[in-house]
Amino acid sequence: MKKFVYSTCSYANPHIGVILNEILASVDNGDKLYWGQCRGVFSSCMMNPNGNSIPCSLCKLQYKTLIKEFGKSVEVVPFTHNENVKCKEIIFKSIEEIKKLEYRGVHVGLSILSYYFSITRNINPDITSGFSKYVNGIASDMFGQIDAIYDFIDKEKPDVISIYNGRLYESRALYDIARIMGIKFESLEIVGGMDGPAKMVKYENALPHDIDYFGRKANWVWEVSKDTDEEKERIASDFFIRRRNGVQAGDKVYVAGQVKGKLPEDLDFGKINIMIFNSSADELAALGGEWDKDILFKSQYEAIDYMLSNSSPTIHYYLRIHPNLKNVHYKFVTELYNLCKNYANITVIEPSSDISSYALLDVADKVVVFGSTMGVEANFWGKSVILIGRSFYYNMDVAYHANTKGELIQLLHSELPPKSKLDSMKYGYYILDTTYRTVQKYYININPVDITFCGKHIRFIPYLKQWNSVLLFKLMHLFSIRVSLLFGKKANPFPG
Repeated sequence: MKKFVYSTCSYANPHIGVILNEILASVDNGDKLYWGQCRGVFSSCMMNPNGNSIPCSLCKLQYKTLIKEFGKSVEVVPFTHNENVKCKEIIFKSIEEIKKLEYRGVHVGLSILSYYFSITRNINPDITSGFSKYVNGIASDMFGQIDAIYDFIDKEKPDVISIYNGRLYESRALYDIARIMGIKFESLEIVGGMDGPAKMVKYENALPHDIDYFGRKANWVWEVSKDTDEEKERIASDFFIRRRNGVQAGDKVYVAGQVKGKLPEDLDFGKINIMIFNSSADELAALGGEWDKDILFKSQYEAIDYMLSNSSPTIHYYLRIHPNLKNVHYKFVTELYNLCKNYANITVIEPSSDISSYALLDVADKVVVFGSTMGVEANFWGKSVILIGRSFYYNMDVAYHANTKGELIQLLHSELPPKSKLDSMKYGYYILDTTYRTVQKYYININPVDITFCGKHIRFIPYLKQWNSVLLFKLMHLFSIRVSLLFGKKANPFPG
């Protein structure tokens, strides 16, 4: 089998470590392996947002080291910058215009925005001429990369294409091109890694944020499991118990600093209390596809404003702003704080508040979510859940969906029996099974190692070395960052 594995920055961890493990596993499997590499095909990347020349040089040097150690029996295919490829200079007027930018079937605009939102968390940037210039610069790089990838595939005709993740512009083209040309695709990712070792996972013919794939895979894992029904339920329940108790379970712990059982002082049990748990809109803002399908509201603020304007005085809302938004000061967060100034029927709980999210959940008459895990958790704990927009559990039977704004208001005012918690258990079982129970063979260690050097604790990546020294690479990396800030040439300055 011919396999094309593509990697971006040579020192991005765990990205390159996951790719190296896949390369070594494929060689062991007897595959004909092509290792595609960014050798300056992009003027900037996630690890080097401004396109400084010095980190880029270190990346190329590190690739030589990795090839020497891990590139045996592999055909290396470097992708380099093509100065002759320029996209037509476009003056964009909106985010929506950028989202629609495509080239040869590749979602160029979405992948650039995903990158920008990931770096800044600002989903409402000013679309100035400078911002347009920045987008055009990356788009030109992508056009060159896309042409080169199509040429390579036409020549070598690989059976499988593998990349890490695929959401950002550095590698998004590989997914779209594989889909267009009918080539099997693999997106490699990690789970865990917060309080224990990271594990590698593989998404076949899908990206990690594929809603349909998640639902089908969670159901499949549950159905084919050799565990008894009682054991599956025990493991699934453990997922929700861990999260409630602040124990890591497939994601960060968000309840640290919250006081167990603490509720808002103005809680009135004489009212119908509906708890709103919002989500980090920046994480979903440029996924496109099914995430943008049949959207009722342009923003979470607009949705909540509509609910408040059309609700009975017997209802009081409590908005728990997601703790992950604590240090985010952009409009999509700050405008939520003003809701309680404009409406008397809502209490806004800031991200840093020590009020307990689970205490709110326990006293809720209904729960409204925008895609956060709290939706599936609320269903497990016996609450009626209304989901606005999309989520990983959208196709699982855990929440009520409104097809129109009128239906949303009707759901808020109706008696809603809680849905069965079976699909919630499938969700929890899938996460814990993937994160903790899947046994894998690792060729190299992708997890950081902390050591003490000269009385200081330093974190190293075991496979990132120069002249067989992890310390030397670490020093070179730190040096390149410092020097690039002073002297490095910026190829495509990041818009501030």
